Amino acid sequence: MIRFTVVLLALGVVFGSGSRAQAGVIRNGGFEEGDIVGAGGSLSPIPEWGGLETFATDDSDFPHGGFGAHSGNAYAAFGAIGGLDAIEQAISTISGQVYQLDYWFASDGLLLNEFKVTWNSDVLFDETNIPAHDYQHYTFFVTGGAGATSLLSFAGRDDDGYLSLDDVSLTDVPSTVPEPGSLTIFVIAAATMLGYRRIRASTLWSANASGLVLSTLHNASREKFRD
Repeated sequence: MIRFTVVLLALGVVFGSGSRAQAGVIRNGGFEEGDIVGAGGSLSPIPEWGGLETFATDDSDFPHGGFGAHSGNAYAAFGAIGGLDAIEQAISTISGQVYQLDYWFASDGLLLNEFKVTWNSDVLFDETNIPAHDYQHYTFFVTGGAGATSLLSFAGRDDDGYLSLDDVSLTDVPSTVPEPGSLTIFVIAAATMLGYRRIRASTLWSANASGLVLSTLHNASREKFRD
C-alpha cells in the first residue's frame, strides 16, 4: 500500500505541476467597450488601445471598409492618411512563456494602404497595398518578454478607405515537458519506492534466515534427545 501511495503522489505532483501558466489577457480585444453610439458611431481613442486616426466603430454613422464587424457590433478601422497610426496595449505576460496570438483582418484593397503588427520589437506582419479580401484569420506564436509585460501593436493606413481589425486574442501554449522541480520530486519518489522494496526484501530475507536458524536448532535438540 505504501508503494502505491508513493507512486500516485509522485505522478500527481508531476502532472499537477504541468498545468498551464496564466494566459496573457487582452483587454477589449473585440473593440466593443466605450460609448460608441454616444460618440456618433466611431470612438477614438479606443479604450485600452489608444490611437489618433484609428477608431472603434459600429458603422452606425457610415460603412468603413465595407465589412462591418467580424463578431459583435464593433471593430477597429484604420484610415490614417500618409502614414501609419498605431493602437497598442501592454499585456501582462510571463517571461519565456509561449503564447498564441489570433486576430481577424480585412482589407478594402484601396491604395495606398499598409498594415503592420509587432510584438515587443518583433515584426510579425508588415505588408503594403494589400489586395481586397474579407476577414481572414491570422495566427502567430509569440514569447513573453523579459519584463512583466509585452507590448502588442497594430499600425495601419489606408489613404482612400479603411482596413478592418477584430477579435484579437492571446492564449498561452502549454508546455509538454514537466518542470525541473517536478522531475526532481518524481526521482525522489521513485528512489523512495525503490528503497522501500529493498528494505522489504531485506526484512523477508532476515525473517527467512531466522526461521532457518531456529529450525536447525530445533532439529539438533531432537537428535540430542534421541541419543
